[in-house]
Amino acid sequence: MSARAGQQLQFAIVRRYLVPSAKTTTKGLAVIPSGTGVEVAGADSDVAIGIALNTCVAGQYCDVALFAHGVIKAKCGTGGSTFGKKQILVADGFTDAPADNGAGTTKPTYGFALETAVAADEFELALTSPANRTTT
Repeated sequence: MSARAGQQLQFAIVRRYLVPSAKTTTKGLAVIPSGTGVEVAGADSDVAIGIALNTCVAGQYCDVALFAHGVIKAKCGTGGSTFGKKQILVADGFTDAPADNGAGTTKPTYGFALETAVAADEFELALTSPANRTTT
């Protein structure tokens, strides 16, 4: 006997994103940034931002439950911030975390960017647990 999966979204952060040309989303699968929209994430993607709540094709809007506890305005630091990338602290704000390359040094990440920004701009930062780590 199989159990039916339930859904409880009253505390979830849900955002709506346009699905770009030649892309799709599938309800229940993780999504990654694609331009200013989203598409289905591939296996082992480290930039998934949430889970699609509906199946969509190019030109449609997809509701996405974000992998986040909250969303705040943060200051973009040297290096800039890119939609969907994990963010680390630098002296003047937040910037994109380096790619995970399996080296021995770790840096805590504090969330992921919900928009692209340049140094000194404010941008939306999706807050996640600082226990997330990236190696450099």
